[in-house]
Amino acid sequence: MIRRVICAAFFLAAATIARAETLRIGIGPLPPAIGNPYSGVGLPPGDLWANIYDGLTRLDERGVLNPALALSWQAETPTRWVFKLRPGVTFHDGAPFTAADVVATIAALRGPLLGTLVAAETRDFKDVTSRDPLTVVIETVKPDAVLPLRMNMIAIQSAAQIGKEAAARAPNGTGPYAVTAQGAGRVTLTAAKSWRPGRVERIEVTSIPIAAARVQALESGQVDLVQNVSADDVTGLRAGGFAVVISPQAQVLSIALPALAKGPLQDVRVRRALNLAVDRAAIAAGIFQGTVAAASQGATPGVNGFDPSLQPFPHDPEAAKRLLKEAGYGDGFPLALYLVEGAGAGTDLAFQKAAQDLARIGVRVEVRSLPIGEYTRRYVGATWNGTEAFSMLWNSTPFNDTARALETFSCLRPAPFFCDPAAADLLAASAREMDPVKRTAALRATMARMQELAPAIWLTTGAVITAMTNQVQGYVLRPAGSAYEAITLN
Repeated sequence: MIRRVICAAFFLAAATIARAETLRIGIGPLPPAIGNPYSGVGLPPGDLWANIYDGLTRLDERGVLNPALALSWQAETPTRWVFKLRPGVTFHDGAPFTAADVVATIAALRGPLLGTLVAAETRDFKDVTSRDPLTVVIETVKPDAVLPLRMNMIAIQSAAQIGKEAAARAPNGTGPYAVTAQGAGRVTLTAAKSWRPGRVERIEVTSIPIAAARVQALESGQVDLVQNVSADDVTGLRAGGFAVVISPQAQVLSIALPALAKGPLQDVRVRRALNLAVDRAAIAAGIFQGTVAAASQGATPGVNGFDPSLQPFPHDPEAAKRLLKEAGYGDGFPLALYLVEGAGAGTDLAFQKAAQDLARIGVRVEVRSLPIGEYTRRYVGATWNGTEAFSMLWNSTPFNDTARALETFSCLRPAPFFCDPAAADLLAASAREMDPVKRTAALRATMARMQELAPAIWLTTGAVITAMTNQVQGYVLRPAGSAYEAITLN
């Protein structure tokens, strides 16, 4: 009953008159700068950017790499990639898209935007030039087998707008939808001239931070589609005649265990004990209602580098206590756990359950929340001190490949919070390996080494739950976000 009345006043104030050609979407928090694709990372803000901007490449809903702003690419040498661009593409303001825009965007990520999360994808770029208006050449300091995958993460902006405040207020991309209005927790998108045109003329995206309130908005007819629905709402929504799509994600929910500063987390026995203490199967079955699975490693089935021979840590509190005692922490220790705000009710409950399990072996967890901005600052700068742990996704979604998640927990990261030279060497070797079979073997060897080291408490695999009326057809969730251009309204 409480869920049914949450934020009722908000909806009465925010309700709009639906038009036949308007799709109304309810999502979680909006990014602070709607038009800046480098102000954050992930869903749901990623949905907006995925429909406003394009990368040179893109992953489809199966994780297969496809052309986007680049029609083709090839490695001329182990350290030189050449991208042939799609002709006839224009930005929303009508300006033509050329190689100069790609060069300018990457230059910004290596300069003014260097501190952003996506900038890490360009750290090994040596030089980026335009061979002609429709050809981009990227030189790297060392071979990079996944560079075409990296390029799907880089939203190309107009060279005239990069780094300017105008980009946040009036974004200018090449995607299927242009921002025509924004404010008061709402963004209006209008179909634009694009190489991937949208089928719905107008989309109203409203920020509804609370998952239960999003469901209420759908049930009351105030929106047509809602994202990031809680697992415990699935049965009721289906019974009410709504369509529910559960999209598995190449993500693993985890608690990162930084091991550079002196303290308990430096000892592998402690990190393994923490993994043994947590009942991840109960989290998957209970909190997430079986929509996800217990995680065995920092990757999910179907992702390149996932090792099917690895099994999840068993739930064995007694073995965990023995390991803590061997490591000199028989009486346990305090552990600060930082969570990013707005992760979702189910995710918060999963971390609370993990904290309760850890308490049973003497690890006294203090859960603290951080706004996304502060969380990002600490993450980028690796400013996690002492025995501070933090919520973390092992996110293979942008690549459908374990390389990026493994890099995050390695010495190869610009500001590492976990560093094992042997694992870093294995990972570096995989990046140089152009043979797909040999590269997969190298990635699996790295993942096996990581499971031995236990740099995180792996909890569950990921899934995004989306619900909609039966009038919404063609919904597709890609790794970068929902494909609004594929949606039609009956």
